Amino acid sequence: MNKIILNTIIFLVFTSCSTLQERTKKRELQSKIIRALNSKIADFSNCAAKNDIYTKFNAQRVRVELQLKLNSKGQVEMFQLDNKSYDEKFVDCIFKTIDIIIFPALGKDEAIELTQPMIFTKK
Repeated sequence: MNKIILNTIIFLVFTSCSTLQERTKKRELQSKIIRALNSKIADFSNCAAKNDIYTKFNAQRVRVELQLKLNSKGQVEMFQLDNKSYDEKFVDCIFKTIDIIIFPALGKDEAIELTQPMIFTKK
């Protein structure tokens, strides 16, 4: 086999394996973050019920998009909810819940941004 072709094949195999490992690592990290958020579902639901977001939006179900940016230490660097006009007490309650979650650390100088939808249903 031609040496150039062989080197090209080796390079392609190496880079595709590397890319696959990175995607697997990212998926595992995303899963850990989602599990950490899911561990506080009851607390998030309590925020919605306690602040009665259902009456404010005249709905039995309210969809909220949570946007986060985590730094390399797993700390919340940016937090916001979608552009609906939520009461400040509701936003504070959600933030306080997120603030106590222990998120996984990332690689050095890495950060991750994510949007996590949550749907609250009136009981």
